Amino acid sequence: MWSDSQDHILVQWPSGEECTLQILVVHASVMLLTYGPGRQPNLFQQLMDVWLSPPGPRAFLVDTSEEALLIPDWLKLKMIQSEAPGLVEAALADLEAPQLLLFAQNFGIPPSNMSKLLATLDRAVVADVTAVAEALQDRSYMVQLVRVQHHLGAQGGHAFLQFLQPTAEEDPQEDMEVKEVEEQLRQILPTPQVKASASSAEEALIPSLFLEDGAEARAAFVKFHRAVCKEVSSVQGAPGIFIFS
Repeated sequence: MWSDSQDHILVQWPSGEECTLQILVVHASVMLLTYGPGRQPNLFQQLMDVWLSPPGPRAFLVDTSEEALLIPDWLKLKMIQSEAPGLVEAALADLEAPQLLLFAQNFGIPPSNMSKLLATLDRAVVADVTAVAEALQDRSYMVQLVRVQHHLGAQGGHAFLQFLQPTAEEDPQEDMEVKEVEEQLRQILPTPQVKASASSAEEALIPSLFLEDGAEARAAFVKFHRAVCKEVSSVQGAPGIFIFS
């Protein structure tokens, strides 16, 4: 039988304060932060301090007392896509290699934020190259992906590229082909801005990528981006490039 307590968590802060909340209240608070400070920077900072300032609060299920995941991966992706100050750093703080590799495949991340993600990937390679290797599924695909992100304005990821292709040299022809479609991508990709609302399709898809039973959605996501990167890297004058954001 369903219990109301299954939707509630006990949140505890390092200060010793605690309260019982509906989990959606936490998600809504973080989503609100992704829209930026607006005209209320003080209120924005207060909300940041409550949920995202380190070391941050911990959450426990009310009915079982087990520790709960306060900010799921789909919400961290929203934070990484946001241009609000401090959100990217908070989202990247405790990500593991599989999460970093999945987030790096998203073309809806602004170049400045992607640079921070690639820098985090570089540090992950230095800190635990085995974990990165175990999470990696397609080296050539990731090489193409990072190069496309570089041509879109992102920086970093050089240690990651060296790990992917330790003896490879840049292919001038491939580099030229990527540059030729760079302008197409810039025209297709919208200028990053705060969105008033997200489509129901986007809201349905993003969480499904991170569910335990979301293998089918993740497989489709990866297949789609492989096709995008292959087209960007090898097709001159491509008539149409579809971008997931």
